[in-house]
Amino acid sequence: MYSFARKKIYNPLNAGLIKEDIHSGMFAQKPDISRIAVFELNVKKWQYKRLKHEVEEAWEHHEQYKYNFLSLFTLMVGYGITIKDHFLCTEWVTNLLNSCSIELFGKKAPIKVTPYDYCRELGNYIIYEGLTKDYPFYNKEIQYSSAINC
Repeated sequence: MYSFARKKIYNPLNAGLIKEDIHSGMFAQKPDISRIAVFELNVKKWQYKRLKHEVEEAWEHHEQYKYNFLSLFTLMVGYGITIKDHFLCTEWVTNLLNSCSIELFGKKAPIKVTPYDYCRELGNYIIYEGLTKDYPFYNKEIQYSSAINC
């Protein structure tokens, strides 16, 4: 899974584009109380290929991407500031989806999209919601295709 989050568990200020795994990092800290939601979104084959390419391209340059702390704080008062190569997780995912003609939020600026917006829009596409430790693949060794996490 790819996410915009802390790079080291105990240092929230060092954050950017990371690869995550359900068995390590933040997910592994408290799987018995941490809640997750997993959605499945049907897309066209060309959209999937483009999304995969965009994510792989971003990962090749992941060190240049940073977490958008300024926007995190300004969103609390109703603003959101877009900064080149700085993202909130939902902002990055929304930009990715928009670039592949998957527009879930109409004219809403990607910087203002929240995790709750995703839950509201994709509520009918939920395939799991609950504790991390109860996720069906938590205790199985499987190969995952690319996923984006927020």
